[in-house]
Amino acid sequence: MKLTGKFARLLLVIAFVLPFFLHTQVQAEYTGPKYTVQEGESLAIIAGYFHTTTYRLATYNYITDPNMVVPGRKLTIPGFEDLSGEITRVIVGLGDTPSSLARQTGSNTSVFQRINFLTSADAIYVGQPMFVLTDQSITRKRVPITEDMTSLELAALNNVNPWTADNANHLGGSWRLIANDTIYLPSDSNGGEILPGVTGFGSVTLMQGKTAQFTAIGSASSGLTGTLLGHPLQFFDTGNDTLVALQGVDRMDGATSINQKYSNIADLTNVVLTSANSAGKTFSIEQRLLVHEGSYGYDAQLQVKDEFLDPAVTQPELDFLMQEVAAAPPEKLWNGAFAAPTETPNCKVSTYGLLRSYNGSDYIYYHTGIDFCGAVGAPIYAAADGVVVFAGPLTVRGNATIISHGRGVYTGYYHQSEIDVTVGQTVKAGDKIGLIGDTGRVNGPHLHFEVIVGSVQVDPSDWLNGSYP
Repeated sequence: MKLTGKFARLLLVIAFVLPFFLHTQVQAEYTGPKYTVQEGESLAIIAGYFHTTTYRLATYNYITDPNMVVPGRKLTIPGFEDLSGEITRVIVGLGDTPSSLARQTGSNTSVFQRINFLTSADAIYVGQPMFVLTDQSITRKRVPITEDMTSLELAALNNVNPWTADNANHLGGSWRLIANDTIYLPSDSNGGEILPGVTGFGSVTLMQGKTAQFTAIGSASSGLTGTLLGHPLQFFDTGNDTLVALQGVDRMDGATSINQKYSNIADLTNVVLTSANSAGKTFSIEQRLLVHEGSYGYDAQLQVKDEFLDPAVTQPELDFLMQEVAAAPPEKLWNGAFAAPTETPNCKVSTYGLLRSYNGSDYIYYHTGIDFCGAVGAPIYAAADGVVVFAGPLTVRGNATIISHGRGVYTGYYHQSEIDVTVGQTVKAGDKIGLIGDTGRVNGPHLHFEVIVGSVQVDPSDWLNGSYP
């Protein structure tokens, strides 16, 4: 009986100690890189990042209550047991590629592709969150490789040993410099040029019907140029080493190929940016940008004369209009918000972007401006300072006036009963330029007011609200 009691006590001790022993053994089996939880992230979100399950992520980290996942907690990520280090989230910016992101942080390129589940370098887009794995804190300077640059030239320009670039970027030989590639060199501080003469870009958002603004920190001597959505990006020096380009995004850009993978996304498009160094050697980047879908709604079905829908009439007039607004004079003439072009700015017959059906057609048309109320003979005012580039009759738009405000920004005033300005005339915001009418393709008197940026009709409300001062 006494032996039995000792045995029972022994079993009790084993039962008490064993869970701690097993817990230590099991915990030691879970290895892999660590990720620090950020504000707003849940276990499910993090599991999605790394293509695992919430259950597996919780098991690896001994989490019984998902609500215990708080910002600052370090989680072991399953599926990468052969790796170690810290996983950090980064946001893809203009000029970033999988290789450059890996090199910037000292991460192995193949590991970078693995933890991001990348099958193609072309799959990334500006603004996309990605992850890098590092096991050390390093500081590096970004260096763009211009055309025909040699390892000796690179070394001389950056005051480094010719082999430094190879060692720091795993190039496999100092001679393997590729034009338009980006490498990183040891430096006292992070930085360097994204493009020759350009050290940074502001955030860029593309949305159907809106004006995209590209802001670059750099010198006008860089000769920065670009293309977006089939249109040239023209950068203008605004002072203080800042370059700005404005480009309209068409209301229908991307609308024919909705990308279901991304919420509220219409499509992906490419932007190309090019500049040159002091020797005239060029460097280009080409990256994908998201085009967000605009929610503008539908207009009532409209009935008009068939001749106003005939492509033989409408297309030549549109081509003529685009010729009139193609130039981008460097001087910025507007200042702040555009002024309302009528005496009743809050009275609108129709707004920008509404999908339209004419004469029973499908909704394949859209409204390219704002229709302001007004009786025949009511005054029309210039929305901003500018120069008149067209004043005359058109078939669809009726009596029309087009004003240039510089840098590829124009306003159009259509269906007038009277035009009170002439081509070449300088006008100020608020100047009377004509009278409201019902000429052209209309169902009643009103002013059709347009804003055209980079040869694309955009939502005038942004300009009336002063979004582009």
